[in-house]
Amino acid sequence: MTYRRMTTAIALFAAASWVGCADYELNEGGDYGDDDVAADDDDMWDDDDASDDDTGDDDDVSDDDDAADDDDDTGADDDDDTEEEDVCDDIPEEPTTLYLAADDSNSMAAPALARQIIQDEDEIHDSSRPYEFLNYYDFYFPPAELGHLRIVPQVHADEDGEYTMLIGVASPPAELLTRRPRSLTFSVDSSGSMSGHPMDMTKAALYAIAGNLDEGDMVSILSWDANATVVLDQETIDEPNDPQLLDAIASLDTGGSTNLSQGLQVAYDLAQQMYGADRVNRVLLFSDGGANTGQTDEELIALHAEDAEQEGIYLSAIGMDDNAVNYNDQLMDTITDVGKGAYVYLDTAAEADVIFGDDDRFLSVMEIAARDVQVEMIMPEGYVMAEFHGEEYSEDPEEVEPQHLAPNDAMLFHQILQDCTEEDHDGSEVFQFTVTWQTAETYEPMVDTISMTMDEMIAAAGVQLYKADAVVAYSQALTHVWSLPTNEREDYLAEIITMVDDAYFTTGDADLQEISSLLTTYKNAHF
Repeated sequence: MTYRRMTTAIALFAAASWVGCADYELNEGGDYGDDDVAADDDDMWDDDDASDDDTGDDDDVSDDDDAADDDDDTGADDDDDTEEEDVCDDIPEEPTTLYLAADDSNSMAAPALARQIIQDEDEIHDSSRPYEFLNYYDFYFPPAELGHLRIVPQVHADEDGEYTMLIGVASPPAELLTRRPRSLTFSVDSSGSMSGHPMDMTKAALYAIAGNLDEGDMVSILSWDANATVVLDQETIDEPNDPQLLDAIASLDTGGSTNLSQGLQVAYDLAQQMYGADRVNRVLLFSDGGANTGQTDEELIALHAEDAEQEGIYLSAIGMDDNAVNYNDQLMDTITDVGKGAYVYLDTAAEADVIFGDDDRFLSVMEIAARDVQVEMIMPEGYVMAEFHGEEYSEDPEEVEPQHLAPNDAMLFHQILQDCTEEDHDGSEVFQFTVTWQTAETYEPMVDTISMTMDEMIAAAGVQLYKADAVVAYSQALTHVWSLPTNEREDYLAEIITMVDDAYFTTGDADLQEISSLLTTYKNAHF
């Protein structure tokens, strides 16, 4: 049986205890300190395309009314106001094995898109994809050793036999990995809808990338509207901020209609000419997703990325729009989901500099530390998955699509477990976590595993878990608020703001301060 991502339409954060957080306080550099308990394992917007697909493998689904509905929904699911099925109706009498998947760890468009919509004082009704919010914010898990992934389970006990769990799967730091030369093809939408702010964001990102390139990297630039024009063809970079590259970026302009399908196909042709098995081969698509000329069928466009995946050319998408509420998020997310590349959204030039100008963040967008990562969790008898805030999970590993993990990064799996036989458990029951993956360059199969009791995971709980609670609550609140009776909406958002503020005052995490400010702006704009 396969289960879809679930949405709760409630905040998850309120019941959390802050006991045990001292070991994770921010250090002077803004990072969380290492945790000796959790890190002791040294093995180590609305998409209805597939809303009725029983495989549960589409990360975009937001209209599914299955028993385990999407977590990335608006939070305003039609079923929220009806009596929910008791998750303990069918209590497992033996251990349950579930396979979990998040989106690629470097896909993180949703929070920046939400931020622009909030600042434009518009409403958010489409899917929010909580796992992209978890990808976007820093959680500072202790990194893995070279040749391993680090598994960090954390739990806090809620009420009535519920447990909130966060599983962090951390990669090695970038400094332990060899920098590979890069072959990058920039596929730039230059249609009329990209004039103004969208093209400004595109150029800001390209200028930031130019500063992060080294001698021996190769770049092609394709500009396309109704037709495709090669602006720069297989330019070998001599130094950061290569003059010829900067001139090509400055020359980009807008006009005409949009043939996104041709823009991708020609880009893959250029990328293939620069392809090297020992290089980072990427197509980077810059667009507002407005495919209105030529082949606009999303599945066929995504197929180009799927074909390239087999050849090792991954697709990353960089989205932007001067009217964020009308941005075609669904199309861009579909393409990158199949293309197994990063998906980011740029709302400001400062965001472009953060994503592409910072060397560590740039690496997390461009590089891969571990391929085809899949998490297996074996739960003791009596435990069931009540809610899942990742992309997908299933009892069948074939139904769960593995994803890539970037360096300097972690995949996060946030979920609510229900202990249906609470009277039979004393905290000594053992959970086992196994991560299967492949090395980035040689595709060698690898396995890391860790076993922990429920009591050990509760003792290991730190600010990573509580920050994740707040981030998920924020992502769901943006849309769930509109499903509530009108007279309850303002108080609901005020409660979420208080939860996030409590988390900020406890941890000192600047991300939570920003989230509180955005929620306050959202509340004040509409109530």
